[in-house]
Amino acid sequence: MRSPFKLSFFSLSLICAASAPAFSEVIRYEFTGSVVSPGVTGSPLHAGDRFQGTFFFDTDRVYVRYLIDGLKVYDPLFGSAGLEVNISTANGIFTFANVPGYLAIELWDHFSYNGTPPFWDRFTIYCTEFTRFPTFFRRPFVELYLDVNSYQESFLESLDLPRHLSLPGQGFAYVSASGGPNIQTRDYYVGLSVDHLALANQPPDCSAAVGRIPPITALSGGLVPVTIEGVTDPDGDPVTIAVTGVSQDEPVVDVGARPTCPDATIDEGAAKIRVERSGTGNGRVYRVAFTASDGRGGTCDGAVTVPVPHDPYQACVDDGPAYDSTRPCPSTTLAAAREGTAVLGVAPSHGRGAAFDFTLADAGEVALTVHDVAGRAIATIARGRYDTGTHHLEWRAEEQPPGIYFVRLRTPSTSIVRRFAVL
Repeated sequence: MRSPFKLSFFSLSLICAASAPAFSEVIRYEFTGSVVSPGVTGSPLHAGDRFQGTFFFDTDRVYVRYLIDGLKVYDPLFGSAGLEVNISTANGIFTFANVPGYLAIELWDHFSYNGTPPFWDRFTIYCTEFTRFPTFFRRPFVELYLDVNSYQESFLESLDLPRHLSLPGQGFAYVSASGGPNIQTRDYYVGLSVDHLALANQPPDCSAAVGRIPPITALSGGLVPVTIEGVTDPDGDPVTIAVTGVSQDEPVVDVGARPTCPDATIDEGAAKIRVERSGTGNGRVYRVAFTASDGRGGTCDGAVTVPVPHDPYQACVDDGPAYDSTRPCPSTTLAAAREGTAVLGVAPSHGRGAAFDFTLADAGEVALTVHDVAGRAIATIARGRYDTGTHHLEWRAEEQPPGIYFVRLRTPSTSIVRRFAVL
């Protein structure tokens, strides 16, 4: 049986293959532990130094080199498996990395195949390489092992490459490395004890995310919450979603839209968007950007679109996320109000109606009236005293014929007229 400890490295990244290619059936594991044997006098490693490592293999890119009852040896194709260990020492981080060389995986399942004791389950991944060990451990021949063993219990389901490997409750695991002038002679053995082994965390998947808002029954101009669905996690971890930005394809203040700003808010990672669009446009499309986290360091970034159609059941045209929905009203609009000039906006509402938004710099008497093309007043929308700020009123025009109309806002200091259409 091989020595239980044979690892060689400075604070150590021991890599027997390059990073795993993006194959479809790659299985990756993480493991951690402590240095037990620094290997040789003067070693830069010390007992108790902590390490973390990974290994991976692609189940679709291996072939069986050897098989008898209770033992199966796999040879992965070039680059389709690897082993890496990183040790932190007082001397810093040192790396063992090299061109992929000989690497094999052995599985022993005596519990299933042996009729009588001694029983033994063992998983081993190992490689032999000749270059790129740190100077202190550099030898013509080096070897690296990861072993998981148990004589008391079976932890392997079969001789197939394991998809759910973990440390046996009654067993042990270690990493070892050794080096010397040749395969028969070793100058040192360095050993690490593994105390944790599990499938590597996989980040959430944002590719199928969709955004939803409550059904739009009217273009109220109010803010409604956005729900992001469809984000999944391959490991089954709970996912937390935080909105990072909201943009839209229409100006925040535009012709035919209410001067209500901002058009979206973000509060503690949750977004709300305003249910409105330009009356002269092709519908508004919001783009909500977000980050999903699994709480274990895995994240993914994504974005969803949420449409507000010009008319019910009409598709929106996405003209691109050109405007920041969370920005306040342009300074020119606010400056006009501060200088005593009222602001008046008009937008379609409730089918054959109109919505009026006006902003006052100072409280005072207001008259808001609707007129036909002949100048006749046909409706009084508001008359009375209003406070400073923005006010929203709506007018239903079901009894009026289609055509061009005008709305007039009168204050003690100004008069504003806006033209609009009833369809």
